[in-house]
Amino acid sequence: MEFSEDILQYAWKFGLFDRENLKTVDGEKVEVISVGLQNSNAGPDFFAARIKLGNYVWAGNVEVHKKASDWYRHRHQNNPAYKNVILHVVAEYDIDKEIYPDYNLKTVVLPVNKELIAKYNELKNDEGFIACKDFAANVHPFVKSHMINRVVVERLAGKSEFVKLMYEFTGRDWNETFYIITVRYFGAPHNSDNFELLAKSLPLKILAKHKNNLLQLEALLFGAAGFLTNSTDDYVAELKREWQFLSKKYSLEAKHINWRFMRMRPANFPTVRIAQFAKLVNKSSFLFSKIIAAENIFNVRQLFEVEISGYWDTHYTLGKESSKRRKHTGKSFIDTLLINAVVPVLFAYGDINGNDAIKDKALTWLDLIDAEKNSVVREFEKLNFPVKSALFSQGLLSLKREYCDKHRCLNCLVGNSILKPVAQ
Repeated sequence: MEFSEDILQYAWKFGLFDRENLKTVDGEKVEVISVGLQNSNAGPDFFAARIKLGNYVWAGNVEVHKKASDWYRHRHQNNPAYKNVILHVVAEYDIDKEIYPDYNLKTVVLPVNKELIAKYNELKNDEGFIACKDFAANVHPFVKSHMINRVVVERLAGKSEFVKLMYEFTGRDWNETFYIITVRYFGAPHNSDNFELLAKSLPLKILAKHKNNLLQLEALLFGAAGFLTNSTDDYVAELKREWQFLSKKYSLEAKHINWRFMRMRPANFPTVRIAQFAKLVNKSSFLFSKIIAAENIFNVRQLFEVEISGYWDTHYTLGKESSKRRKHTGKSFIDTLLINAVVPVLFAYGDINGNDAIKDKALTWLDLIDAEKNSVVREFEKLNFPVKSALFSQGLLSLKREYCDKHRCLNCLVGNSILKPVAQ
């Protein structure tokens, strides 16, 4: 029966073998004190294991292979990272001393549980929404919640890497970092890259000098975005005059950006979002500092509540009049900013500064935001997965992408609760 090496790692990790009668291939009794910590990176499969052989307790690493000869096929014998391997765990001992005379690893053969392999292969080959869709509904809610909490921390850690790259790009300036990432999500989902390019081409320190003049803020943003090539009406002509002056003053150039308007609601047009961001800069100062100091997410939400008026009451795009309608940053849009900009930057800030309280605050805030509604979340709800807040919906999105879609059932607590009873 075909099986992958990760099945053997799974059996070792959870002690799914006969501990009482475990012996090396030489007949030496093995007492497993600790299986060690599984390593997901390069190097031995398990670190810091402890085993007793005879009267001696050994501490070191454990390597797991389907065949003992894989030690040589993977060239571990020449790799110093494998120098401290104290036990070789295999499904098949195929060492020929004439071919491998220097093989002297303590080796145990773990019998492979055929029922476990069959169940795992069944899950791996399932092409449904998630592999365990026929079993997940009956998994205990605590197990699901625990997995979601674990995955959402992994998700934020992953997003932190992007924040850290931006932090280095800005010369380690948190205000500029937050500005670029916030602007990026003003363009979500269709114009995110375009908005990021705009933010990178127009530093926050320039906008800050004109924060009390909304006309100049719009001129800088729309001019840098490439929207002021033609004077389509009096207001646009005024913006264009301001842009011509300010662009020379700061040596700015209009970017050639392929802005997307198709297949989106007019309220989400990039022109409306740029106008809203201009108003946000106009009404706010030291925005990131206020977020760091904020005691609750509700105060932060108020910072992003802006309403554009005047020209934009009757326009969704520059130069094209529409029916009158007030345009403001609605709840769902602010939630998008909180989930994708505020919480990840806050978490990364706490991580870089070694401040766990800040990281906990980011997670607490995420748990106070309403859950997102999308097809992935709805399918998980059908399987009795809890969706109490954005923390849960964000966790489920990562669970689907990073575990379910990659069939990492052996690394998932939900998968474990389905597979372990089969192997015991």
